[in-house]
Amino acid sequence: MSNATRPRKTTEERRAQVASLRDRLAEFEAMTEAGLIAEYLARFDGYSPRNAKLIAMQCPAATEVRGFRAWLDAGRCVRKGEHGIQILAPMPDRKEEARVQEAAERGEETERKGLRCRLAYVFDIAQTDPLEVPGSGS
Repeated sequence: MSNATRPRKTTEERRAQVASLRDRLAEFEAMTEAGLIAEYLARFDGYSPRNAKLIAMQCPAATEVRGFRAWLDAGRCVRKGEHGIQILAPMPDRKEEARVQEAAERGEETERKGLRCRLAYVFDIAQTDPLEVPGSGS
């Protein structure tokens, strides 16, 4: 189904998805040993501690994760039908960023308001295949 025909989720549905993911993460943290959490944090070094735990919770065997486009840039393609690993990506608020920038230009210190997040998807290398290089086919 293409994006044009798929109904868009409402704000409430998106918020419920994020809340559900956060609840599942809290349960995962409560059941996981501290040593394992440290291992996950080290394994997924480029991600925030929360996202490293989310990756480990949903795909414990994951070794290297990237977004769809990052895999394409790396010469790999996510296989059709693979389900992504949900993480929480920060959504910068342009108005908030402008307010903080203006205050900084005036030499004032200001606190940032809470950061909003949205669901984003990453894929493990096991969910990808190498892209075929033109001219190397049989």
